[in-house]
Amino acid sequence: MSTSVKAPAKAKRKPRHIVPQACLASLNEPPRSALRWEEGSTNEATGVREFQAFASINGGDERQVAIVSAEPRGKDRFFYRCEKILCFEEYDSDKMRVRSSFGVYGFNFADLDTQIGRSVKNVEIMAGNPMYVGRSVSPQSLEHLSRGPWGKIQNARALRFDQHGRPDIVTVSTAGHGGYILSEDATKEMPSPLRSGRCYEEDCGWSRVALSFPELFTPLELHTAQRTLANYEPDVWEKYFGQELVPGMSQEKDNRTFLAKHAEDYLVVSAITSKDYPGFVEVTAVRGKMTGEMNRHHEAKHFYVPSEEYSAKSRREPYFVIDLDRHSEEPPCLEVKNELTEDEAPSP
Repeated sequence: MSTSVKAPAKAKRKPRHIVPQACLASLNEPPRSALRWEEGSTNEATGVREFQAFASINGGDERQVAIVSAEPRGKDRFFYRCEKILCFEEYDSDKMRVRSSFGVYGFNFADLDTQIGRSVKNVEIMAGNPMYVGRSVSPQSLEHLSRGPWGKIQNARALRFDQHGRPDIVTVSTAGHGGYILSEDATKEMPSPLRSGRCYEEDCGWSRVALSFPELFTPLELHTAQRTLANYEPDVWEKYFGQELVPGMSQEKDNRTFLAKHAEDYLVVSAITSKDYPGFVEVTAVRGKMTGEMNRHHEAKHFYVPSEEYSAKSRREPYFVIDLDRHSEEPPCLEVKNELTEDEAPSP
């Protein structure tokens, strides 16, 4: 059963020039569903345990909303992965069902509970408000819009229509990519710091559309949009919100600071576990100022780094920094124990 979205009134829309403060209040902590967890079966061969999450949706009876596997990774340590999660499907008769999931995993169960709780609440909100879902439209109905740079459009959903009933803000998917395509009028409504043409790809650019038209996106989507913009386009974020991102709030800005500090140091750009020298990682490194250069391989050097040291530091910093006093370009000298037989032993 498809949902319908009425065309808006013909009142002329005014361009947006201010940050929607009422919307920003909900970005810090999106709403989430309270989950009840039950432990399921355990694979005796692998030790992988299963957990099931249940929640009440729209005040109804509890239903299963997620399945999580817990894989042992050492003593009292598990790697949690969400295998299935509740999703909203416009054409499903029930509209919500548990299906395969990806991208939700980690070692901290509390963080996983938060992510799943937010996702389940997001599905509940979408199911109760067709505006967030939009309406499927045929690619042929988009002739008045830009074709987009991602190839032939396979599927499209209109989130808003203009005064003539034509798709005004559309999300599209192609064989390889996708994103949002806006009409000329809708583009003019975007705040100038966020406006960048009429097409916004689905990885990062979509965040500009979400923050420009917050009424079309759920609280979780708006929260994700702000984090995406801060992480990948910090200059745009700061110009739009009129605030400065402090360290830890933007991956891109933190990377810039890190690279400026280590411009002359050698930073690891690739690594592989050494087959010839157990306990070491063979790495390729270039100077910090060269990490973004296409011809950086001309400046590259190769080093051997202890595996434990590389594993610990690479999780905390954007790049692993080579210490020229300790990390050698020469293969490590490993102690080799030669057990001689009595016949091979030298005479006293």
